[in-house]
Amino acid sequence: MTLRYSTERPETAFVGANVVAGHRQVDIITGAVKMYGKDGDWDTPFGDGNAAARIVDELPVTPPQRVVE
Repeated sequence: MTLRYSTERPETAFVGANVVAGHRQVDIITGAVKMYGKDGDWDTPFGDGNAAARIVDELPVTPPQRVVE
């Protein structure tokens, strides 16, 4: 739950993984009630978690020479 009125990650709210509640007490309680008991069945909006492995697979076999200044 985001306790602000905006987020840099609105996709989390779009998939139901987050609620942007603000900072008023009544809105925080409403947001908490909405999120309570969710089972995490939403699709992740950030990919499959394998980006680092795919990047490493694309690197050259021999590491580049270190440049000493």
